[in-house]
Amino acid sequence: MQLKFILVCLVFIQLIISCKTDDQITIETEDYSLSYPSNLELVEVDGVEFLLFTELKSGNDDFIENLNLMVQDVTTLNLSLQDYVELSEGQIASVGGELMVSELVEKDDGTQYQRVIYTSRADNKDLKYLQHYYLVNHKAYVLTFTAAESEFASYAHDMELIMDTFEVH
Repeated sequence: MQLKFILVCLVFIQLIISCKTDDQITIETEDYSLSYPSNLELVEVDGVEFLLFTELKSGNDDFIENLNLMVQDVTTLNLSLQDYVELSEGQIASVGGELMVSELVEKDDGTQYQRVIYTSRADNKDLKYLQHYYLVNHKAYVLTFTAAESEFASYAHDMELIMDTFEVH
């Protein structure tokens, strides 16, 4: 009887795992990589390295949550990560944004990035942003998840898991 119960539990666990497994796609360049689930739509737009869109939740959904990467050459500015964070937080404040979280995070491999969460109003919408700032080899990598403020909590965990796959080479 216990053996049947154990087998049923193992099959059930395997089904749960297989249902949760999304096909992963990896963006790989000379400078960075990032993996994301195949249900996000990759779009190329001038001014950003990539833009990943979520699916609309309903016909009434008027904002598509997204994740993007911007890369800036900061060679001539001679900035540290902290300098870059201070500049970015100043820009957030200058557009009326409200900084909620700003913390230095260190990955297992020793890579450090600044994790920032803030809110702002744009195009008559209340938006919430989660950003990771990396400064490597005189380049600033700004990975940004943008959501309608009311939808942020429902996406934030999954988006941060994607953001955590980001690696600078």
